[in-house]
Amino acid sequence: MALGVGAFAALAVRELLAARDIRRYAHALAGREARFRTLVAGSTDVAVVLDDDLVVRWQSPAAARQFGLSDQDVVGRPFTDVLHAADAAPAAAALRAVLDGCQHVLVQARLRDGFGRWRDTESTVSDQRDAPEVAGLVVHVRDIGERAQLQRTLDAVTWTDDRTGLANRRRLLAAAGELCAAERPGSLLVLELDRYASVADLHGPAVGGAVLIEAARRLRAAAGRDDLPARLGGAAFAILTEAPLVHAFALATRLATALAEPFHLPGSQTVHLSADVGVADLLGAGGAEEALRHADVARRRARQLARGRDGGRVECYDRSFETALVRRTEIEQQLPGVVGRGELDLVFQPVADLTTRTPVGAEALLRWRHPRLGAIPPAEFLPIAEELGGGSPRRSRSGCCTARAGSCHGGAVTGGTCGCR
Repeated sequence: MALGVGAFAALAVRELLAARDIRRYAHALAGREARFRTLVAGSTDVAVVLDDDLVVRWQSPAAARQFGLSDQDVVGRPFTDVLHAADAAPAAAALRAVLDGCQHVLVQARLRDGFGRWRDTESTVSDQRDAPEVAGLVVHVRDIGERAQLQRTLDAVTWTDDRTGLANRRRLLAAAGELCAAERPGSLLVLELDRYASVADLHGPAVGGAVLIEAARRLRAAAGRDDLPARLGGAAFAILTEAPLVHAFALATRLATALAEPFHLPGSQTVHLSADVGVADLLGAGGAEEALRHADVARRRARQLARGRDGGRVECYDRSFETALVRRTEIEQQLPGVVGRGELDLVFQPVADLTTRTPVGAEALLRWRHPRLGAIPPAEFLPIAEELGGGSPRRSRSGCCTARAGSCHGGAVTGGTCGCR
């Protein structure tokens, strides 16, 4: 009896101690749960628990407050159902990577809220399948709409021309650099509106701006859906296309034709401009900057060949253009002071009447003998001299400057002419 009473008393004491521990544990658990609910309820992030099939099993109360999503809208459905179609596949791949053991995954996706609007979100994912209380993936979703809008604004300022809305030079070079790095085919077109500076000076900056905007609109209309039109600065534009050189030449022809059409501007004003286009191949350039330079060299060559003609001309880059451009630059640099250095020679050639075989006049032939460049024909340096503003002598159809015989150096010949060629 004594042993029985003692054993019963020991059991009773143990049960009392166990009950006290259970009450203490339950009280602590209730406190932790209350703190957890308070933290979750006050958090601006939405917590979502997913199972191995990426189906939502639970969402925090913040989902209704932040996104207007009730449990009926989300729980029991795949998480990707509330994501944008373009973002669902990458998000699902990132979530499965966490299931496979990947850490530090960041998911950026557009989420449809309870009002049908798309919201920019960013989510971090943690694997809590080993925790019995959770047993799933925990996705913490936060709204980054303001940050995304700020980023879009910064991108617009960084990559967009503020006058025309086209891509700027930096954006063009970045896109061309991506094609070059991937060794993908592509072409770069460069053009510049001729006589634009005169139009802007004559009609004012408002009309000049309207011309640029209209030119940008025509570039968008002529370019393909995947092409990138850009403004390089001033009246210079460019288009990046993944089309091969033959198709790019056809695109350049369309651009030259479109820009040759009259510009009908506000105030019943009509402006006639043209644009010469240079085309360069990306694959053979060795870089975006070099391709842009090649296209500009081809444009300058087209402008030289089209001088005095209506409409634009299209030229594809060739290495020979570099040599011609270097020589032209040297002539431009050496022309000032050519008379003072005594490098011009004037020689006379008699003109005879074939019937009587008697002299009836003389031609004065101008020759430039440069000590380093050698003999430079007038047909090469006279057009450059006229462009530099050194005077425009009267020219004949053959390119020679003509005058009456009485103005010839070395005396007059009755009935003759004096010219240079």
